[in-house]
Amino acid sequence: MASNTLLAQIHIAKKDVGMDDDTYQLFLENLTGRTSCKGMSDRMMNKVIDGFKAKGWKNSYKKKGAKYSTKAKRHTNTAKKPQAKYVFVLWRKLAELGGVSGERSALFAFCRRMTKTDDAPDGISSPDWMNTKQLNKIVEALKKMIERNKENKK
Repeated sequence: MASNTLLAQIHIAKKDVGMDDDTYQLFLENLTGRTSCKGMSDRMMNKVIDGFKAKGWKNSYKKKGAKYSTKAKRHTNTAKKPQAKYVFVLWRKLAELGGVSGERSALFAFCRRMTKTDDAPDGISSPDWMNTKQLNKIVEALKKMIERNKENKK
């Protein structure tokens, strides 16, 4: 395998495992005696990848066809604000009740419709980009939709 591919896998593994830079450098030093991947041989890089696998990392890289296997995590909730996370939770709950499709793109379209203003004529698609007032509006609308769907189920 080419060095660039190995280096990319190492950096993906570092991100997936959630290692900070200091821990990463110690990890590299313990395995290879170096604090950086710069100048490492393919054998050393493979040793680092094996070290990540020993920590529980699963390689989602797929050689043939698509770059990543379908088992790789996609469309995960990456929201930073608690209210934005709550929007995703409410959307999933509404999808379970059959009120919406549950797809992330559908949530973004809903958010755009709900946040259209003179300042943002196209609306704001991601809950993470919204201010508190906009998030409150989305949360309340989703709560009402959930209540209506619960009543319709009875």
